[in-house]
This record gives sequence, structure tokens and C-alpha cells, in this order.
Amino acid sequence: MENAARNFDALIEEFYEVWFRFHPIEALSAGVSGYEGGLPAVDDDETGALGVWLESSIVALEELDFNALDDDRRLDLELLFRACQDEHHALLEYDWRHRDPVGFLPIRSLHQLVLTPQVDLRGLLGDFLGRIPEYLRHARSQLSTFPTLIPHPWVEAALLESAAGVHYLAELRDGPLSKVDTKDPGKVRELCDQVGHSLTEYNQFLEQEIAHRAQGLAGCGRERFEQRMRLCHFLEADPHRLLEIVRELLEQTRAELRQLCMNHSGYGDAAVWVDALRRHNAVDSAQMLDFARECNGNLRDFILSVDLFDIPASAQLRVEYTPSCFRPGVCAPVYVAPVPGDSRMTGTIYLSPESGWKESITAHCIRSGWGGYHLQSVTAAESPVAGSLVRRLVSSATMSEGWKLYTEQLLFDQGFAATPEQSLVRLLERLRRLLLAALDVEVHVDGLAVETALEHLEALPGGSPEQAALDLMRLTRMPTESLAGVLGWRMLEILRKEREEIDAGFEAKVFHGNLLRLGTIALPMAIRRAFGQEQWESIQDRLGLERP
Repeated sequence: MENAARNFDALIEEFYEVWFRFHPIEALSAGVSGYEGGLPAVDDDETGALGVWLESSIVALEELDFNALDDDRRLDLELLFRACQDEHHALLEYDWRHRDPVGFLPIRSLHQLVLTPQVDLRGLLGDFLGRIPEYLRHARSQLSTFPTLIPHPWVEAALLESAAGVHYLAELRDGPLSKVDTKDPGKVRELCDQVGHSLTEYNQFLEQEIAHRAQGLAGCGRERFEQRMRLCHFLEADPHRLLEIVRELLEQTRAELRQLCMNHSGYGDAAVWVDALRRHNAVDSAQMLDFARECNGNLRDFILSVDLFDIPASAQLRVEYTPSCFRPGVCAPVYVAPVPGDSRMTGTIYLSPESGWKESITAHCIRSGWGGYHLQSVTAAESPVAGSLVRRLVSSATMSEGWKLYTEQLLFDQGFAATPEQSLVRLLERLRRLLLAALDVEVHVDGLAVETALEHLEALPGGSPEQAALDLMRLTRMPTESLAGVLGWRMLEILRKEREEIDAGFEAKVFHGNLLRLGTIALPMAIRRAFGQEQWESIQDRLGLERP
């Protein structure tokens, strides 16, 4: 077994050495140095080489002696094998380069470089910025090939983001980058201007040459949807059966929301109550950081007092305003995880400096902080298993997104911020997530028009046209993610209830730790690893899913 383990570890290391060359920004996310400042592979030779290499990697993974590995390496092998299959299918059958103008925009990569504290911008900035004009010229060539395949909403999103990117570059040039100690700061400013000009040209190209010709379908189709459910989330089920589960939860949530409004607000309409709270419970920008920091401190103390989760003693959580130059469209950071290897495990929650209201800020702290993303990050950081390269890079919304819905409900049930007003915010978020999960199937499998989907999202109480448009973009560009998140929430709730019934000495902290220490992997795999195949089969039965 030792030889098999060494061979597997060597194969993984070799795999990612090659994979990061095609996906350099992912190396930065995983805390792996040596690939900073690169851009994704987009020309035909590069993507052709990537496809051939992925195919050979799949064969090499198939040939490994699965039974000779320990349980955790077996799990990593299954995760990586399916991730390779998913990327290979996507590359061969759904080539994003001809359909997705948003995917070419380099602002996200620059944004991550600037936000990552371990990156030495002095040696990278000029090279990275210098590559962008040619990269965007190549993008125009790729998108011109089959313009009718491009969904029009994606063009509209790219127009907005590229225009915002010009502003981003201007403020970045005169803000954070002006403080970077480079040999030639004048050259950096000149490169920022050149990139801004390239973004303007890209915007004009989309508006003048692509927008009127773009008529592609935003839905991925049933075959690809089922494929992603299987390969990314380890779920094999009829999408319409899953849709039935979501619609039932959607109706329950709507009924619960109506009852809450009637009992506590004096308003029959949740939107009216939200508007009143925004006025009466507003927190202006001068007080917002202090309010959020106090909320995070109270949340951590509460979690420790009721023994819900095991929080590493050294872990830290900061709250900062999102600088204006970091807010071009969807690039605004919500949470930035600790740098791998940081002994203090310091994560950061970002808040918009515009006025917010108490309940929405509290919910943001729960979902992103000690109850949500940050808890997942710091628990995984202490786990040798979750720290493997595979698990840092192969995640599933069943855990990463399902956990947020689960923990928000759990904390409320335990008494944290258990007010009618906070319950309103919790139910509105659940309603939004359930609607997105239903639309996930309706758009991608049933072919629902995106215009109709947008109307449904805009009708959500307490929402906004901007949030609806952003949700629609994520929904169409990331099929299965919304559905997987909701299913993950239900799996977690069912699993906890069953473990409470089975285990006479049930401890919530131990139960949650057993899951979180596995990383944000697909929940079916995590449940099987932590509690056994029989437990997973029981959850399938409770959800009404057919076993494969």
C-alpha cells in the first residue's frame, strides 16, 4: 500500500504541474507558487494540447490500482477522475471560447492577483498587464468564428463588465498599484492605460459586431446537465424528480414567509416589510464595519457556547470595506479565504461601503464568516485530508453552497439572532436560492426562455434588477450549481436528524467536524466516507431518489 500511495501522490503532483500551465489563476487560488501572472489557455494549439493531455490523464487514472490505496486517496482519485472527465467533455463538446465573452475578461485574474497577499506584484505586474491586449485580440478572433452561438444575455453581461473594467483599471492605477514598488512605475501606469484601451476596443467589438448576431441558447441541455450532476456532484437522478423536490420546498417556504409576514410585520407583502426595515434599521457606512465586527464576535462566542462547531483558536476574521476600484460588476469580493500556510488563518469579509441594514449585514456575516465560508476554510486548513491539492481544487456546491443554507437555519434554531426580522431575511434568501434551483432545471433541461427566468427573479420580494441580472448570469453560465446547493442543504438536514436518532451520544461539534474536515467535496462522497454507504442510501430513500 505504501508504494501505491507514493505512486499516487507522485502522479497527482505531476498532473497539477501540467494542469496549472493551462489554468494559472487556479494555482494562485490553491496557494501554489510559480504560475502567477499567467492567463488561461485559449488558442487552438493550447486547447488541443489540453484535450489530448486530459484524455491521457483519464487513462492513467483508470489504470491505477484503486484497491491498493487508502480510503482518502481513493476518494481523491474518484474526485480527480470525474473532474478530468467533466473538463474533457466541456472542452470537446461545449467549447466556451466560441460562446462566452465574459470568460475572456481578464479583470478577475488581475483582481485576484491584487487581493492575494503572498503575491509579489513587483515582478509580475508588468508581464501580466503586457499580455492582456494580445489576449483580448485573440478573444475577438475566437468569438467571431460562430457569433450566432453566443447567448445574448452573456453579451450584455460582458458589455457591462468590460465597461466597468475600464473604470477598475483607472482607479487601480492611481490607487493600490501606485503604491507598488516597481522599477518603472511610469511603465505600469502606461500598461494600465493600454489594457483599459483594449477593454474599450473589446466592448466596441461586442456591441458593433456580436450583439446583433448573438442568438445562442443559454441552457446547456439535458444531456450536459445530467452529466454535470453526475461528474461534479456525484448525483444520478432524473432532473424532473429533483425539480419536484425543489418545488415542494419552494411552496413550503412561500407559505412560511406569508405566515411570518402576517404574524409579525403588519404587512401582507414581504417587500413592504423589507422596505420598512431598510429605512428604520439602516446602518450607514461610518458604523457598518463596527457593527459587522461586533456581529462576528458575537457569532463566534455563540458557536463556542453551544458547541456547534470546533473553531481553531488561532483563526482570525477581518471585516473590510470593498474599495471602489475592486467593484467592477461581478468582481466584488464577498469573502477572501486565508492564504494556505498562514498560521493565523486570517480570512476577510468584504462589505459594500454603501448603507446597509442590520439584518442583511448579520446574514452576510453568518453566511460568509464563522458559520459559513470562513468556518469551512479554517477547518479545512487544519485538516491534512482537506488540504490535498485535489480537494483544494475540486469542490461541489452541495457542500460549499448547501452549507450556508444549512448553517443559517441551524444557528437560528439554536437561538442566534432569532428575531422575526432576521427570520424574514433567512426566508427571503432561501426563497431566492430555491427559485434559482428550480430555474436551473427549467432553463437548462426544459428550455425556459431566459427572459421569463429573469422576470421570475425580478419578482422576488426585496430583490433588485441588478441582483436578478447577476443571478441569471451565474445560473446560465454555471449549470447545476444552484440545484446542487439546495440539494446539499436538504442532505445535511436529513443527515443530522438521522445521526441524532442513531447515535445516543450525538455531539453536534463532532458531527460537523467529521464533514468539514473532508473539505468542500460532493456531499454524497463525504457522507459515504464519514458515515458509510448505508447512511448515504438512507438519505437517498428519504429524498425519494432512485438508487443507481
